[in-house]
Amino acid sequence: MDIILISCTRSNPSGAVGFLHDYRRVNVATTRAKCGLILVGHAMCLASDPNWNAMLQQYNEEECIVSGPLHNLKPVSLKLPKPKETAPDNSEFVDVLDGHEWFVIETSNNGTFRCKMCDVIISGSDDFESHENGHLHQLKMKQIKK
Repeated sequence: MDIILISCTRSNPSGAVGFLHDYRRVNVATTRAKCGLILVGHAMCLASDPNWNAMLQQYNEEECIVSGPLHNLKPVSLKLPKPKETAPDNSEFVDVLDGHEWFVIETSNNGTFRCKMCDVIISGSDDFESHENGHLHQLKMKQIKK
């Protein structure tokens, strides 16, 4: 798929993101575009979720957020709220060995891995590599390294 258009519009009294909280859905939706990704949604509502907040912070830094009528979209700089949940302490997930940072992963003898930062179980080395290179995982890595 060359361009992906994702509608993240949601309206409820609590401002909850609902199924958009599922990082797996977000990962699939945001990593399949080859040429472009267009997200449509209410930034402040999405920013209440830590994963979306990290993505929006990155998009804000890269000046990729626009607003306005379709024929006159203009870049905007948002003052995003801090997420309700915060990024984990760097020391809990990263070990330093020989001056290099190594991501802490728990493994079991049945071929499954647990990404402690994302709190997800991964089976097989191909799935682990795919997860580690995934968009949301990379954003969380940037967030804890700040």
